[in-house]
Amino acid sequence: MNKVKKLRIASFGCVLVVIAGVATASLGRKAASTVLPILGFLAVVGGFIAMYVIDRKLSAVFAEQQAAVPMTMELAQIVGRRVAHTYRSAGRGSVSSSDAWCLTFRTSRHGDVELAVPWDVWKENPNGTSGELHYQGRRFISFKKR
Repeated sequence: MNKVKKLRIASFGCVLVVIAGVATASLGRKAASTVLPILGFLAVVGGFIAMYVIDRKLSAVFAEQQAAVPMTMELAQIVGRRVAHTYRSAGRGSVSSSDAWCLTFRTSRHGDVELAVPWDVWKENPNGTSGELHYQGRRFISFKKR
């Protein structure tokens, strides 16, 4: 079994531990025992800490895989564009958002490739622009008009 699959299974296990911890803490409040709520609380905290550690390890594995992908240079034409919005809970009812400017490049060897690009590349290259595309896996490196 590969590393990513093991980490995802471990992450799912952490979710189950958190759910069990919440249930234990809730049921423990109704019982006369003071130990059950404490154990439930510790399971919830431990589960969240473990999920954080697993998420960091997954990020490192994905970065390692990305670095192993060879850099590609192809002639390409821009055939699509979009802004990808990402929203994240920042806690206490607040939400943070970020935008990624994405261009879809049509290549002869790899078909359509969508990559997040810097703002200046996105705004200066309308659909139909042809050029030389340099990228590595899902990481945009450069685009030079021809």
